[in-house]
Amino acid sequence: MCRGSGGADITPRGAREKGILALLALAPERARSRNWLKTKLWSERFDTQANTSLRRALSNIRKAFGPYADCLITDRVNIRLAPDVIILNDATSGGELLEDLFINDPEFDDWLRDTRMFFDAPQPSSALESPAPHTSYRRVMSISTDEAVSGEAGLLQNMLGDILAERLVATGPVEVYRNQRIDPKMPHDRIDVTAYPVGSQWVFSLSIVEAPKSRHVWSGRTRIDFTAKSNGESNPFARFCNEAIAALADRKINLAANSDPFFVMNFASARLFTGQNSDLRTGMALLDTVVSHQTDAALPLAWRGFAKLTKALDSSDTTTELAVSAMEDASKAVALSSSNSTALALAAHVHLLLSGDADYARFLAQKALTIDEEDPYAGFAAGTAAFYNGETQRGLDLVRWSRECAQPLTNSFFWDVQNAILGLSTHDFDDCYSSALLASAKMPTYRPALRYLIAIALLKNLPDEANRYVLRLRQLEPNFDVRRFIEDEYPVPSLRRVGLSEETVSRAARMIEQ
Repeated sequence: MCRGSGGADITPRGAREKGILALLALAPERARSRNWLKTKLWSERFDTQANTSLRRALSNIRKAFGPYADCLITDRVNIRLAPDVIILNDATSGGELLEDLFINDPEFDDWLRDTRMFFDAPQPSSALESPAPHTSYRRVMSISTDEAVSGEAGLLQNMLGDILAERLVATGPVEVYRNQRIDPKMPHDRIDVTAYPVGSQWVFSLSIVEAPKSRHVWSGRTRIDFTAKSNGESNPFARFCNEAIAALADRKINLAANSDPFFVMNFASARLFTGQNSDLRTGMALLDTVVSHQTDAALPLAWRGFAKLTKALDSSDTTTELAVSAMEDASKAVALSSSNSTALALAAHVHLLLSGDADYARFLAQKALTIDEEDPYAGFAAGTAAFYNGETQRGLDLVRWSRECAQPLTNSFFWDVQNAILGLSTHDFDDCYSSALLASAKMPTYRPALRYLIAIALLKNLPDEANRYVLRLRQLEPNFDVRRFIEDEYPVPSLRRVGLSEETVSRAARMIEQ
C-alpha cells in the first residue's frame, strides 16, 4: 500500500503499477533506469511494446497519486520516487514481503525471490555486512542408491552417484556421504539415485529431499542411449547432475537467516554475472564474509578473485590494487586446494586475463579438467587457455563441451558468450551472433553479450542491429563508443586478439558517415 506524507491512500490499482513502486522503493536512492524496470516487468515483450506499457503505467501511477503526482520524477533515462511517498511493507506486519502482489514475469519473480531472501529476517548492521556462516560448518549431502540392485543397473547407479558427488564438492562447502545412515534430525539433503532399462535406453532419476522437514526440493529424470554415437557431446550424466546441483543451490531460502556457507556462496557467485553493479557489490560483500569465516576457503577465495577480476574489467583498469588483490586471492586458492576443479578453473582465468601468463593458466585449467571433466568452469578455463596458447580448435571444442554441461545453470549465458567470443577466430559470424543473441536474451543486462553483439553485427554488415545494441549498452555504460574496442584496457580482448577490433571500428565509422 502507498500513502502520501499526509496519510492518504494513493495506491494504484494495476499490478505492474504497484510493481514499479515496489522496485523503486527498494532500490538505492529510490531510483532505477527505465531500461532496468522494463527488464523486470516486461522482459518477454519487444522493446517498443515494453516502452508503451511503461509509459502507460507511469501515467496511471500519476493519476492515482493525485496531488502527489510530482513525487514520481522521470526523465528520458531514469525514474525516481520522492520520499514523500511511503510504501507500507507487508513484511513489517508479520507477512511476507509483497505477498499480495503477483506479476506474471520471470524476471520480476527472480527479483522478488532474491529480495525476500534479504528482507525476511533482521538485517545486518551494515549494508556491506552479511550473516556470518558457521566457521567450520559444511552442508551434509547424502547420496543413496538401491543397494539391492546389482549388475549393470547397480554399476550405472554408482557411476551417476560418483559424478554427482564430485560435482557437489566442486560447488561449495559440503560433506558428501554415500549410502550411509544419517541422523534424521540432522539438517541435510538426501539424494536418491535410481536406474532402470527401457528398451535400448537407460532411465536415470534423481530425487532430492531436505531433511528433517522432508521437504521436496527437486526431482528429475533423463534417458540415455549408450549405444548411440556421442557426436562429441558432453558426458550424458554431466548435464543431468548440473541440473540437480542448480536446484540444490538455487532453492528459495531466507538468506538473511541462513548462515549455511553453501547457500551464501552460491547466491553470491550468481550475483557476479547479472551485469548490475549493485549485484556485483552484494556478491563481493557476501564472499568476503564466507572467506573470513571458513577454515577451508579455497573456493570462496577463487570466487572472490573472479569477482575482483570482473570489477577490474568493467572499470577498464587491470593495473590497480583491485587487480593485484584478485591475483592474490587466486594464488591463495590454488595454495589451499589442489583438488577443487572449480577453484582451479577460476584461478586459471584470473591469471590468464590479469597476468597474461597463458602457460600457467593452461596448467591450472588442465589440472581442473583432469579432476572433473564435467565441471563447466574447468572446460571453459581450459578452452580459453588453449585459445590464448594458439590452439584455436581445441579451445572451441572445450568451450562447446562445457557449454553443454552448463545449460542447466542460471548463468549459462556466460558460456554462450564464450562460444561467441572464441568463434570469432573462425569467422563463423552467424554462429557467433546466434550465441551472443541467446546470452543477451537470457540476461539482458549482461554487458559482454551486448559488446560482442555490437561487434558481430558490424562484422555482419548489420548497422541497424549494431545501433540498437549500442543504445542498449549505453543504458549500462553511458559513455560507450565503438572506438573503445581498439583500446587495450576495454574488456574485449578476444576481439583484439583475432585482429577484428580495428575492422569493427572501421565499419562503425563508415556506418556513421552513411
